[in-house]
Amino acid sequence: MLDFDSDWLADHKQLLDAFFERTGKGMFFLAGENFGGRPKTRLPADLLPYQPVKSNFAIVTQETNLQLTERGRIHPLMRLSEDGATTQRLLNALPPFAGFLRAENLRPEATVIGIVPGAATPDQSIPILAAQRYRNGKIAILSAFPLWRLDFLAKSINESDSTYNKMIDNLVLWLVAREDVERVTITPERPIFIAGESVRLNARVLDESYIPIDNAEVEASLSSRQNPGDSMVVSFRYDRPGNYSADLHYLPSGEYEVKGTVKREGVAIGRPSSSFIVEPYSLEDLSQTANFDALKRISEVSGGQFYAVADTASITQFSGLAPKTFTSRSELTLFDNKFLLVFIILMLCTEWYLRKRYQLL
Repeated sequence: MLDFDSDWLADHKQLLDAFFERTGKGMFFLAGENFGGRPKTRLPADLLPYQPVKSNFAIVTQETNLQLTERGRIHPLMRLSEDGATTQRLLNALPPFAGFLRAENLRPEATVIGIVPGAATPDQSIPILAAQRYRNGKIAILSAFPLWRLDFLAKSINESDSTYNKMIDNLVLWLVAREDVERVTITPERPIFIAGESVRLNARVLDESYIPIDNAEVEASLSSRQNPGDSMVVSFRYDRPGNYSADLHYLPSGEYEVKGTVKREGVAIGRPSSSFIVEPYSLEDLSQTANFDALKRISEVSGGQFYAVADTASITQFSGLAPKTFTSRSELTLFDNKFLLVFIILMLCTEWYLRKRYQLL
């Protein structure tokens, strides 16, 4: 929408509400000199992320660039590069705006993307670019003017892929994207796992324009509902743009809760959660018959040989075993053994006793 006036918004408030409610689309407002120079007593209070001040000093004719806020560095409208610092350098290289409007009444749910540089504290900053959810749609407002001035630099050097064009592309994509699915999710590969089985957790991270994010930091806290105090932190690895995963091993049986935190450049952009169950029985309980294919594979990998029960007699051929005879020799001196001497004396005494008893002497 071009530079509008507040009376038009007030007169068409119901039509705008119906548009956002029915279509779920977005709208971009350019608040320039036309808007700033008109009375704003009828301006709807909830439609815009913020409102220009109602005094006659709303318009400030002072050149200014766009300084990104912490949230603005990761907002899809400013997806001009892979990191916020590079994006800010690209914005600083653009021609400055000729002026801006003083703002007030910033709505709590609004996201301030850009401000006038030079504010001593965040509370004293003047927003010039912000966005918010409105009913089923989205609204963005730029209160620095004129916008077309940013395109002068690219036109002067015949550069088609300019920062200005990227900003417009991001704006259109963000406005038309409908949020029919969750942008940040963590889900288990299956809702139920078996004891001893690896648990795979998959995370999906998209920005507000549903473009995959490849520089997110994904962590999750895993806790058992049976032992809530016993928790662990899981770090996800990057698989491909917008997709991250983590593998968990040797989890005891029970019900588990996953509470994730997703950050981008240190700023939290989502806190997804999910749950899964680990059954008490193991993989061996599913089938108690021999898995011959698995046994053959194990023997091949370990350098062994697989034998069925009927072929166990031929195991010795594979092992290379041959019969061997072992001879052991030892010597015993009789008269040096006191136990043998006692035994001989006892035998002689027994013989003498028997001869005497039976009168064989």
